Amino acid sequence: MPSTYQERSTEELIRALIACELRVPVTLAEEICNRPDSVPHLARIIEDDNYWARGGPGDTWSPIHTLHLLGCIKTAEALHVLTATLRDRGRALGDWLTEDMPSIFAAFGSSALAPLTELILDKGLNEFVRAATARALVVIAFHHPECRESLLKLFKRIIKEANANRAEEMNSDFITLFVDDLAEFKDQEAFEDIKLAFANGLVDEFFVTFEDIKRIYNEPDEEMHYHQDEQDPLDHFSPQNIEKLYTLHYGEKIREKQRRIRKVEGAMKKKIGRNDPCPCGSGKKYKKCCLGKYS
Repeated sequence: MPSTYQERSTEELIRALIACELRVPVTLAEEICNRPDSVPHLARIIEDDNYWARGGPGDTWSPIHTLHLLGCIKTAEALHVLTATLRDRGRALGDWLTEDMPSIFAAFGSSALAPLTELILDKGLNEFVRAATARALVVIAFHHPECRESLLKLFKRIIKEANANRAEEMNSDFITLFVDDLAEFKDQEAFEDIKLAFANGLVDEFFVTFEDIKRIYNEPDEEMHYHQDEQDPLDHFSPQNIEKLYTLHYGEKIREKQRRIRKVEGAMKKKIGRNDPCPCGSGKKYKKCCLGKYS
């Protein structure tokens, strides 16, 4: 009952968040974001391995919801939790790292520049973590023009250092993931640096070619890649997105159930005894399994 969310304590709201598993109502998410004391509760979800386990509290969804909630809250404390998560659990995030984390960080705007700069320059981090950081910085650069020149300078510094120390960089995939982000600035000097990175063998052309880079330089602004990372983190909780995620993550279970139903329905057209093996394949007797379920 969404009308009661405002009457509940923050701790009760967090328990409700976990109990909802995937299907968290937008109104619940909004109320958690409105609570100034919610960040420590959310941080505990991120830090506890039990919440990341399939079948655990929230069935793995609580940490994912938490990341988006922190992106909505946008405080310094929330940003600190997110950057710590990227350092400690970046690789465990899977597709969430590259598909959602850039927009979550970009929601903080210019306040995220210092911690994101520290992350992107840390060569000890996983290359996909650094690449997600680069995506967030690109979005910030285009939405906060006052930051654009400093971020372009940072990106050019990275590519120049990679070209100067190519032997060191040869074992990293980061430059491959990075060059198309740099290309979105459409800076001519950066174009030459990218061209040199290809010549130095720093870019895996299976993933990105120099023709891809030239195409980016010629793309109109409305087709630029950074637009894909402009989502409001609260959109994660929209009914449309929740349904999409449900189909994506639970669709196979739904299809398996439908296959079982079809097998049982097919068997029902034939003579099958109550004590015969159930046609769904469970190994149980028909009377102990699907008898009566689908009739």
